[in-house]
Amino acid sequence: MKKKLLIIISILLLIIFIYIIYKLNSKFYLNNKYYNNYQYKVVNSKEVEKMLSTNDSFVLFTNNDFCIFKVPCDNIFKSVFKDNNMTLFYIRFDEFKKTSLYEKVNYAPSVLLINHGKLVSYLNPNSDRDMNIYQDENKFKKWLEKYIYLKKDN
Repeated sequence: MKKKLLIIISILLLIIFIYIIYKLNSKFYLNNKYYNNYQYKVVNSKEVEKMLSTNDSFVLFTNNDFCIFKVPCDNIFKSVFKDNNMTLFYIRFDEFKKTSLYEKVNYAPSVLLINHGKLVSYLNPNSDRDMNIYQDENKFKKWLEKYIYLKKDN
């Protein structure tokens, strides 16, 4: 009986371990229409909520009218998305506050990665770890590549 219990516990722990590894390493694709189509598309809170409710996968940039960074981070973000021919959505922070995402991310600037309508990750301007990502194109691209595929063949 103890042997069976030990086997069951071992199998459950293995399943949990595999699930955790999968979640930590799972990259995702954006919706097809956001590849091979560079746009810096301005959206409002209603459009964002619709994208969330229809389980879209997309990247959202929110910002306020002032910037604390030496290099304007929007230039870095736009450049990476243009180089990779992808769509980047932009929402002003005062409009972003009207979205359900504001419950989890309540400061700007930030870049949010959304997979099937769920927040996967975001840049935190209050984090020392993220600060360099805002100021370096290569670091921003590497951060994105940890979570999303930058290219998609049609």
